Amino acid sequence: MNTGLAKAQKKVEKKDQASVLHWMKIWVRDQKDAAIPEERFKFQTRWKGAGDNIRVSVFKSYQARYYGFTREIEGKETFLVSAIDPAKKDNQADPAMYKRVGEEALRVIKALGSK
Repeated sequence: MNTGLAKAQKKVEKKDQASVLHWMKIWVRDQKDAAIPEERFKFQTRWKGAGDNIRVSVFKSYQARYYGFTREIEGKETFLVSAIDPAKKDNQADPAMYKRVGEEALRVIKALGSK
């Protein structure tokens, strides 16, 4: 975990961390068939940068938002958290978070190769 994510994670209330972890575990276990409510996991947007089309999604608790994207790693679809908003005040999307996720996704794609 990079230092920016680690600092943001420390600002997230313990109950919100537990809630997000709960839904992440369900997503890992069931992925395609997971019955996760949209208010807990949601596709947000597609970020287009450097010719790539990155699907940005978010795991949500009452206050915290964990933004990321998925990549196949060792044959398993994996959600990679790229930005954390520890105290979301409203339901409006934050374009800066999408940009951060997209840029991180491009770094990962470059390191892992496309797929």
